[in-house]
Amino acid sequence: MGEGYSDAFCRNMGRVKRSLQDQGILANGEIDASRVRLVEGPDDVCAGCPNLAEAAAGLACLSQEKVARYDRAVREGLEGGTLPTPAQVCADCSWFSICRDL
Repeated sequence: MGEGYSDAFCRNMGRVKRSLQDQGILANGEIDASRVRLVEGPDDVCAGCPNLAEAAAGLACLSQEKVARYDRAVREGLEGGTLPTPAQVCADCSWFSICRDL
């Protein structure tokens, strides 16, 4: 069901998806990228991730180096005028087989 993700992460991802649909940002499988705010670091999707841990200075991800690299690849692609595919951003992710065809 959750492809190995935790129940909390799957529930949160469902909430994020519904929110994007309710706001008209996600429709018919397409995202209006002009209405998405790109952040580097933990975001709405990360909120349910079991790898996200509280740290004294705020939120810290146990996989922060990898997340930062993925965020940077997306930002650089968007700044260059293209919407990167999962294959261009996160092919080394252990979950890549789930989204490689997006």
